[in-house]
Amino acid sequence: MKKIELLIDLVRFIERDIDMNNSKIPYEIRKISRAKVIDFYNLSKNLVPNEITPGQIWSTHSIFQLSETQQFQTDEPRLVVILQDEGKPIHNLDPIIVAPLSVHISMASEYDFIVKQNSGNSPLTFDFMIEVWNETPALKGQLNKLICSLSEEVTENLFQLYWSRLINTEIPENLRKYIGTRVIAEDDPRRIFQEEEIVGVNYLSKAATAALELEFEEQTEEVTETKNWLKFELKPLLGKLSDYLRKPTSSFVVARAANNIDSEEDSWLVVQLEENEKFIFELLNKHQQPYSIYLKAHGIDSNISNRHCIITIKTDKHLFRSAFAVLREGSKIEVGQDPDFRSKDVESVEVAIEK
Repeated sequence: MKKIELLIDLVRFIERDIDMNNSKIPYEIRKISRAKVIDFYNLSKNLVPNEITPGQIWSTHSIFQLSETQQFQTDEPRLVVILQDEGKPIHNLDPIIVAPLSVHISMASEYDFIVKQNSGNSPLTFDFMIEVWNETPALKGQLNKLICSLSEEVTENLFQLYWSRLINTEIPENLRKYIGTRVIAEDDPRRIFQEEEIVGVNYLSKAATAALELEFEEQTEEVTETKNWLKFELKPLLGKLSDYLRKPTSSFVVARAANNIDSEEDSWLVVQLEENEKFIFELLNKHQQPYSIYLKAHGIDSNISNRHCIITIKTDKHLFRSAFAVLREGSKIEVGQDPDFRSKDVESVEVAIEK
């Protein structure tokens, strides 16, 4: 009797949690049964992971604040599986590709991947399908809780189906048992279902699109503000700072002899040695929170000293940009924060200096 009372109390607590947190548990799951709600609630108590990886299943926030004037929300947040992109979940505006989950497996088409509870491969406590056809861009900041991860076998099969759709090839025969049939007839009820599902996840894609537009607007504003500035696009070099500081102004060269046995350690440097526009930056980053990326200024020519500058660092995955800063000897200019940043991955550094 006591166990039943405890169970009732838990259900009531979860139901209060649902009301107070704007439907954190999706309606589709609440609709199945109270037992499934409890199972799901226990799964959703996972801690925030260190990495986002393909095959993870996340719940999403019902409300996402992109800027002071832009907010995206939905009455019913969805469960999604990560299809593309990896990295830390702390970078809220980083784009990702996800596919929504649904419990309506009777509506499965040939690009719905079905995972059944009795298969032994389901990380959830109910049958569901992954809507590969309904993949959508989203932002990391829209992810709420990590619920669980698909098994290695399911993930491998899912991505076979995903890539088959991306490159428009025949679906492998070994996947036929996991998917539905092709939608052909005009009166197929799955057409209406799919239309509703597209609308159901547009709160994710709208925020992702708005974030791209916001980034473009910010870049456009900065380009307009600095269009008449001096601009230098440089590749970081690994070398000794002292070699460049004692070197006379000359063309852009590597100044470290192969047999240099100086005790000074090599560091990543951004070097501009042209006459009247000389500057040298050490490219540095902290390995503890808040994981700052910054440049320390050395050898600043008097002709450009105390002018405003903006520094942009480009890697193969990210673009980091400083705010307006004063260029002077010894100054440290922060360009961003990233726990995964590595100087060796930098493709270019643009230094824009006001004339």
